[in-house]
Amino acid sequence: MRYTVSADANVFLDGLLQRGIMGVAALEIIELGEQNKLALFISSSNLLNVISFLKKVNKTNYEITFLVKNLLSFTTINSPDNSIFINALDAEFSDIEDAVQYHTALQIKGVDYFITSNVKDFKKASARLPVVTPTQFLSNYNKTRTTK
Repeated sequence: MRYTVSADANVFLDGLLQRGIMGVAALEIIELGEQNKLALFISSSNLLNVISFLKKVNKTNYEITFLVKNLLSFTTINSPDNSIFINALDAEFSDIEDAVQYHTALQIKGVDYFITSNVKDFKKASARLPVVTPTQFLSNYNKTRTTK
């Protein structure tokens, strides 16, 4: 089974910068996308957040360009529209930006998981799209691969 997943900016940053306790798992998810073992999505606004944060940690324009071009070679950008924003605003998430990211992911045909390092802000998520940490996703992914 090839999963389709949407990941938020923190997953990409944790993986690229080997940051925090999720860094190794996040990098593994990025690598699975690069190996075409899963379909990996990021919203346009989250990609801008990644770029902005990379600037804040003093990456050069060359380094940022290299990293982002590499990500774009195997990651699909999806973008919110008016209806997604309205649905997100009506969703009553504690963080509006997280609601927009989640509802943007819901528009992806066949999406299996929304991956974030910050699951606590997704208590209002729908059962239709599970929210998991990078570690939880990899556990599910590995179980599926070993039961084939």
